[in-house]
Order: sequence, then structure tokens, then C-alpha cells
Amino acid sequence: MYSSVIGNATGYGLMCADIANVSRPSEAAAITDANVADSSIYRLVAAWRLFSPLIWSFPGMPGFVAVALIANAATVVVLPLLCASLWYITARTAYIGPVYRNGYWENSLMAGLFALSVWGAYQSVISIAAAFHSSL
Repeated sequence: MYSSVIGNATGYGLMCADIANVSRPSEAAAITDANVADSSIYRLVAAWRLFSPLIWSFPGMPGFVAVALIANAATVVVLPLLCASLWYITARTAYIGPVYRNGYWENSLMAGLFALSVWGAYQSVISIAAAFHSSL
């Protein structure tokens, strides 16, 4: 379990640092893959991902099974963002090229998957809220 926490902390930290660097084009030229891990955003996100789960070890907190279920349900909340991003990238000629761009069938399928991800995220938020409400 803890090896995935370390991988998540590293991965999310690098991803957030890269997003921050790309969103600031004036500074992005000075950032390389070698020094992105030195950024303060990377360190902040990695530290949060590593140490925030420790709150569940305090007395009176729910057990491991409840924490695992809530954490996995919380990951479903980001699915609409991922689905919409993938749909946008595959539907634009500028990003994927005219040969591989989505046709009507693929766009219809992506619309259905996006709707399914929104429904899943909504249901996940409801179940997380119910779990927190029942633990109070």
C-alpha cells in the first residue's frame, strides 16, 4: 500500500509542477526534466500526498477499509476531467492530426463515456458525503 502512496506523491508532484511550469511560458524555458523536482510546487504536492493520509492514524478515525473505500471513491471524481481532456485532444486535428482525429462514431462514444463519468463522479460524491455523515 505504501509503495503506491510514494508513487502517487511523486507522480502527482511532477505533474502539478509541470502544469505550473507550462502555464508560465516565460519561466518554462528554464525548467528541464532534471530540475522540475526542485520546484516548490513539486515539494508541496509531494509532501501533502505523503503526509495527509497520516490524519487517519489519529484515535477515533475510521479504519483502513473505510479509508481505502473513500480514497478510491474520491479518485472517480476526476474522471470527467480526464474524459473531457482525452475527448478534446482526440477530436482536434491540431493535436492528433487529420488521419487519427475522431469521427462521428468516436465522438458519439466519447460523449457517452463522458456522460457516464459525470454520473459516476456524482454518485461518488454522494457516497463520500454519506460515508462522512455516517461517521460523525
